[in-house]
Amino acid sequence: DVSLAQQLLWLEANLEYHVLANHFLKNGKALLFGGVFFEGPSAARLFDKGMNIMLEEAAEQFLEDGGHFERSPQYHCICTEDYLDAVALLEANPGLATSTQLSVLRRAALRALDALEQLVAGDERMPLFNDCAFGIAPEPSALLGYGTQVLGKTPTPRESEPLRIHLPDSGYFGYRFGGDSFFIDCGEVGPGYQPGHAHCDTLSYELCIDGQRVVVDSGVYEYAAGEMRSYVRSTAAHNTVSVDDYDQSEVWGEFRVARRASPIVAELSEWVDGRLHFHGAHNGYRRLPGGVTHQRQVVLDPAGSWRVDDAVTGRGSHEVRSFIHLHPEIELQAVDERQHVLLKQGHPIASIDIDDGCTVSRETGWYCPEFGRRDQNEVLVLSSRGALPLKLGYEISKAAGKT
Repeated sequence: DVSLAQQLLWLEANLEYHVLANHFLKNGKALLFGGVFFEGPSAARLFDKGMNIMLEEAAEQFLEDGGHFERSPQYHCICTEDYLDAVALLEANPGLATSTQLSVLRRAALRALDALEQLVAGDERMPLFNDCAFGIAPEPSALLGYGTQVLGKTPTPRESEPLRIHLPDSGYFGYRFGGDSFFIDCGEVGPGYQPGHAHCDTLSYELCIDGQRVVVDSGVYEYAAGEMRSYVRSTAAHNTVSVDDYDQSEVWGEFRVARRASPIVAELSEWVDGRLHFHGAHNGYRRLPGGVTHQRQVVLDPAGSWRVDDAVTGRGSHEVRSFIHLHPEIELQAVDERQHVLLKQGHPIASIDIDDGCTVSRETGWYCPEFGRRDQNEVLVLSSRGALPLKLGYEISKAAGKT
């Protein structure tokens, strides 16, 4: 107990104001719990300080749509659990918090859970946008179950019709239907004062088919600066477009970001003839000669097709490359240069048909679904060089007989 008290007093004097974000929230949670565990004037002071931090950060860290402002599903889950833990603690110890304080904490947890319900992919796990890996945060199903225990929130039944995913403040769009899901990321890279968990994944996407991840984000290998940290944060590690081999945001070191991509437009239609239409664009390449802009249009058809069209506009001559990262369990089989079949254990899952007007190549990448784990995967690369505007396009279709 003496050691714990000393650590809490040290923390109180050394709060992570230099980092803020989820670190600062953890500081507040620790002080809150410590203030409940101990008794006396110092404990009361710790409790009040922790409570004030958690109340202030509820408004700061969770956006209007309920998503976490660092735009990482992993940290969304971690911070959601923090608020659920705080509510559970205070409801088990009546009288410590006022009804107003408890209401603020409950409301933050509820909004976060509402957003989380939309951030569940077709394989029942979270998408791996930005700094995100499995095995760190609780799984969505565990958090949603915890929300039922703590808040009495009943999870929304699994949809019998396609669910439109629309989190405009977080920047996540798409749909889920059964084991199929398509998520596209077109949000800010993170809070302006703390973008450390950002990747170059603006306009990137993930695709699940029948509960199998097919097109994947590269995930996270480690937080230490080095070759793998640089790789997983790069534009080339995501299912989006690079221009002249530049990254859309300037990332370096472990958590540094300089000039960064910001959405110009991010729009998802309502259902039209059973389909969704997404339109997004960002300004990350405006710093290049010619004021370059990347725009992406996606048509999402839950019947089993996903059409992606990219346009790179501006002035001058440039090289553009579009990347499609496949899950390591997916084998890529070429029918010809423009058509490829995606197989799992020899069975067709889908096909990719590529438009004329570009060069098609295959590369090897890394898929890092957990810290310290990296699996080689295949990457299909579409490239074109010349005067702008340049266009690239392809369509992924579910294999016949797949439902």
